[in-house]
Amino acid sequence: MKHFRLKLSLFLNYFLFASLLNSVGTVIFQVQRNFGVSPASASVLEACKDLSIAATSFFVAAWLLRIGYKRAMLAALGGIGAMCAAMPFLASFWAAKLLFVATGVSFGVMKVSVFATLGLVTDDAKEHASLMSFLESCFMLGVLAAYFLFGAFVDDAAPASTAWFRVYFVLAALAFAAAALLWTVPVDESRARAGGAAAGGGLRDLCALALSPLVLVFALSVFLYVLT
Repeated sequence: MKHFRLKLSLFLNYFLFASLLNSVGTVIFQVQRNFGVSPASASVLEACKDLSIAATSFFVAAWLLRIGYKRAMLAALGGIGAMCAAMPFLASFWAAKLLFVATGVSFGVMKVSVFATLGLVTDDAKEHASLMSFLESCFMLGVLAAYFLFGAFVDDAAPASTAWFRVYFVLAALAFAAAALLWTVPVDESRARAGGAAAGGGLRDLCALALSPLVLVFALSVFLYVLT
């Protein structure tokens, strides 16, 4: 298959972040049991994740092309891998908040980079749609895997145990493996740079687009859909 290793890398990246993002419910429950955090206080983890994704996704598009999609994805994988590797040693509520901020920021970078890279490895609209559907399937597999992965490390017989933090060693290993795979894959971004130069753009154009009525209605619809 054409660009097989690069596509495999994109799928693995999405799988990893799906597992991390979907673990927020489990982590909210666990920090309540481990550290005596109230449900209202623990729910801030959801905001740490969602707000950092929204902010990063908006601002990153203006300068990501200058850095390069591959470099951005490697930085996201390296950053979240390091954070996951540190979690079993930190094992605290503040560390969980920091983790989900890091997850949101890294996923914001990863999402924009992956979607842009899809256009570089597909030749037509049909192939693009097919690859996008498969990518979303990998995301849902990551969501499902999170339940089993975290469930394997949670000890219900000892509710106060923080041994479940060791699950992040597995996720760190997955992040570093994904980074190693991506490092070995050549990514030709010349077409994207040429398109970006032709389009011009920047933060000012991005803000103007974000304030257009169609985009505002779309954003409101997405918010209500997720809320529902």
